[in-house]
Amino acid sequence: MFVTDTWTLVQIAWSDFTDGVGTDNTSVTATGDEVAGITLLVYLEWEEDPPGSDDWTPVPAAYGLVIDDISFY
Repeated sequence: MFVTDTWTLVQIAWSDFTDGVGTDNTSVTATGDEVAGITLLVYLEWEEDPPGSDDWTPVPAAYGLVIDDISFY
């Protein structure tokens, strides 16, 4: 899936989600039953600071993510 700069309808089947982990460390298949939360990962950009130091610092990325009207099917 690619992010665009225009509104796009995205439909994702539960079978496309990664299984979760239950409180007893067992695998929980993503079915949509009893949804307690959803996590979206937006990765940071990193830059070496100072250059040549091998110390890396997160910097603001040049993008934004807007999510509207989530529904489950």
